[in-house]
Amino acid sequence: MSTRVGVITFLTREGCTLCDEALAGLRAPARLFRVSVTTVDVDDFTDLADQYGDRVPVVLSGGGAVLTEGRFSTRDAWGAVWRARRG
Repeated sequence: MSTRVGVITFLTREGCTLCDEALAGLRAPARLFRVSVTTVDVDDFTDLADQYGDRVPVVLSGGGAVLTEGRFSTRDAWGAVWRARRG
């Protein structure tokens, strides 16, 4: 079993097809760079819904910094995962 060296939180919401596409684009770089992806539905948490509800999908670093959000490219996804790995 490989040791994960980074963590990202992927903020989504039910029925968000853009979120589904974005998450699929994060899977390959996350696997390659050994970054864990935790998926959180913003609607399960009032504070997250208030702060990020209009911005999903949102990728947060382990420290909570926004790495990318909204409609993002494959290049953006790879960059976000790379930055999460580097801390």
